[in-house]
Amino acid sequence: MTAHLQVSDNHRYLSFNDGAPFLYLGDTAWELFHRLTLPEARQYLANRAVKGFTVIQAVILAELGGVTDPTPDGHRPLIDWDPARPNEAYFRHVDAVVEAAAALGLVMGMLPTWGSFWKQGEGKSPIFNVDNAFTYGCYVGRRYHDARGRRRNASDDVPPPRPRPVVRGAAYRTVARLQYDPVIARRP
Repeated sequence: MTAHLQVSDNHRYLSFNDGAPFLYLGDTAWELFHRLTLPEARQYLANRAVKGFTVIQAVILAELGGVTDPTPDGHRPLIDWDPARPNEAYFRHVDAVVEAAAALGLVMGMLPTWGSFWKQGEGKSPIFNVDNAFTYGCYVGRRYHDARGRRRNASDDVPPPRPRPVVRGAAYRTVARLQYDPVIARRP
């Protein structure tokens, strides 16, 4: 049986589904999926595991050219920059990195997207709206729902607009359809 993270019964810490406490000692590698080849990612993950880290935080749609610049293998995460059209080749790479982390006993704290891709302003046009955010969220949620110890992060790198129609609508509708209870974290 695969161990999954959950909020403890007393709501004070994270635990595995068998009740054993989980020490969250994380490293951030936001560009892990986008900038590293699989051998480079494996080397990085092995280094983190040896050093005692338990969580690697990475973002699927990375901040720095994450939807416009191809990976070292030549793949972009989205077809025509459309969140409703994920690129299978890119996500096979993400799958392989997640599996490599799990093989080393590491939990992936996966951020589905950098906040600048849904936030209005700062001279940027967001690529997300409520509908395609929902489609993308369902895709990511279904694809990684059984990843060992998975923990999904809400995209919290930028302050959310008020109201938050894209984030709130997509997140609530996505979780309602996943048929599991993901641990979703957000900074206050």
